[in-house]
Amino acid sequence: MMVLDFYFIGCSGCMASINPLNAIYEKYKNKDLIIASLTERDSQKAVLDFEKRYKIRYPGYINAAESVKSYHVTTFPTFYFIDKEGKIGSVFVGFTDNF
Repeated sequence: MMVLDFYFIGCSGCMASINPLNAIYEKYKNKDLIIASLTERDSQKAVLDFEKRYKIRYPGYINAAESVKSYHVTTFPTFYFIDKEGKIGSVFVGFTDNF
């Protein structure tokens, strides 16, 4: 399974999702789970500093404007859950405590 996390640095929901995503990653990292955070707005330096400061355990990617467009992301954060066959299982827009 793959989780695509569309975010940008400073987005309040994006910031709130870090600890839950870290926990999910740690719990399932050896069970074929991939989490990828994608940003279209932030520079490489900003993302590297951000990942270090907040101890993010899953990879982040920059220059994701085409992915944002392809997945029709208009609100941040947006999470896509994609199964092993590449089918989108669910999409969550925004972040709440029951994530």
